This record gives sequence, C-alpha cells and structure tokens, in this order.
Amino acid sequence: MCEVMVNAKYRSCTFLLIIFALLNQLSGVNAINLYSTEMLKTIEGLDPTLANYMLMSGACFGTVAGPLLGKFFPVSSMLIGGEFALAIELALIAAFSYYQISYGLLVCMILFQFTYQTTLGSYFFVYVSQVGGSSINSTAVFWIWFGVLIVNFIT
Repeated sequence: MCEVMVNAKYRSCTFLLIIFALLNQLSGVNAINLYSTEMLKTIEGLDPTLANYMLMSGACFGTVAGPLLGKFFPVSSMLIGGEFALAIELALIAAFSYYQISYGLLVCMILFQFTYQTTLGSYFFVYVSQVGGSSINSTAVFWIWFGVLIVNFIT
C-alpha cells in the first residue's frame, strides 16, 4: 500500500486514481442512495419502499446496459459522458425537488441510478483495476465503502 504512494513509478497513476475516486464520490450517488427514502416520502400516493425498488431496478438495468454500451464507446468516453449526464440529472433532481414535482423527481432519480451504473458504477472500478492493479482496486473499494459507513453513522 505504501509503495503506491511513495514510489515514483506509481505516484502519477495513484494521483489519477485518487482524482477518479473523488469524482466518483462527487457524482452524488451516495446522496441519492442514502437520502432517497426521505426524498421519496414526499410523493403522495407512492409507497417509499416501492419507489426504492424502482430506483434499484434502474441501477440493475444500468449494470446490464454498461457492458453493452462499452462495446460501442471507449471507457474514457463512458466516464466523461457519464459525469456530464449525471450533472444534468442532479440539476433536474434538485429542480424537481425544489418545485415539488414529485414524479419528475422519481423519474430523474431512476435515470440517475441507471446512468451511474451504466457509466461510472461499472467502469470506475474496471478502470481503477486496469490502471493500478487489483490491490489498488481493493484499497479504493475499501475507502469508498468506509466513507459510506461513516456517512451512515453521522446522518
């Protein structure tokens, strides 16, 4: 672990992967995953549990769609295009939430989960392991989920 931080051979790769991990977390997926139940409780006539099932279905379909789209687009295009799409979807989520357009909020949250899993969710970890190897990938996954655990304890 220390070698990837101090060895000049790995330093630039490690820095790049830290940037990618930060962008992955700034995508907003944890905000959607952690606070979706609270946001979905505001939709009258819709069971929040059913809405969460819909969100996770979007994520599942996204994990299937990602490798299929990966046959037509390079990984870098999937990552960059995914960031732009997620930014637009987050802006729409914020607008629909602010103006209390409930079903628009739900649809955008489902699209967000689908887009995340199609692009960043699938390709981030593949890219990390291609660039840095499996030990760096394991370290990255640990720190991401450790961060999610801390957020869960705090909120």
